[in-house]
Amino acid sequence: MPMDSAELVRFSVRLLLVWLLLSVLAFVFRQPIGAFLLPFVDFGIREWSQDFAPGLALVAKDNDYLISVSAWVLRPIPVAAGYTVNPGAQMTAGTHLTHTLVPPVITLSLILAWPGAALAQRIIAAIGGILLSLLLVTATVPLVLLGNLEIMFQNMAEQAGRSRPVPFSLDAMIFLESGGRWLLAVLAGLLCICAGKLLAGRVQTNG
Repeated sequence: MPMDSAELVRFSVRLLLVWLLLSVLAFVFRQPIGAFLLPFVDFGIREWSQDFAPGLALVAKDNDYLISVSAWVLRPIPVAAGYTVNPGAQMTAGTHLTHTLVPPVITLSLILAWPGAALAQRIIAAIGGILLSLLLVTATVPLVLLGNLEIMFQNMAEQAGRSRPVPFSLDAMIFLESGGRWLLAVLAGLLCICAGKLLAGRVQTNG
């Protein structure tokens, strides 16, 4: 059922408070969370592209951390006619850890603040939200890093006076950095809320 104005106000206030709490926790514990996420990002890069051997690290920068990748080229990568990046070349890219943690905070904030949810429903939805957020980090952060690497190839081609086809990783990076990550986080939260309601209902029925 649609929320009336009073319910909407209560939900908005609750959502803001939960978002602030989770944001503070994510900021305070961002370094161990980032270290935990690195193997998943590494796995995602290797799955999305076989052109690089990635080396990942958390690098402190400007009161934040970067998820930094040093990528060694594994096979020749044509950049423009007559110009190829040869195996053994090393390229680096990075993305801010704080930006990476915002989508999980959005997903869990929606789940924890959603009105009218029973405790069992909320617990199931929260577990699903954590797992789905981990899956999204594994899928999206590597695309952001690969897209940043691809920008370097595009710049090389431009300097050579050539055009280079835009690969999927660059299109995906632009989508994700233009709000796509936040959209996916909201959709993940709503999906987990619906799944929690469905599964909790089944548990109660079977019980």
